[in-house]
Amino acid sequence: MSTLRASQLTHSFGDITIFDGLDLQLDRGCTGVVGENGSGKTTLLRMIAGDLPPDGGSLTVDGRVLLVPQSVEVMTEAIAAFADGDGYALRGRLGLKATMLDRWPTLSSGASP
Repeated sequence: MSTLRASQLTHSFGDITIFDGLDLQLDRGCTGVVGENGSGKTTLLRMIAGDLPPDGGSLTVDGRVLLVPQSVEVMTEAIAAFADGDGYALRGRLGLKATMLDRWPTLSSGASP
């Protein structure tokens, strides 16, 4: 059984088409989303998390989705909850420790200077 299914997903920002007929199925497990800047990675993840509705098509998500913003300026409640226990199993698989959040102020945002 898939935990995520997108069928004929479409989304645009003004005249810029991000998705046009995207079909996607993901099963339980870890999945990486990789692509060039501006290719729609964050748009897709926001749709999966329910923060942004698609313009067309259907999107079905079975389970809970936690969207962690790409910003390191502010530690959100969602990040703190993940560190405190909400993400225990995933943290274990990734080899992360809650104490690693002590480094938060030194993290790079990935933005060019």
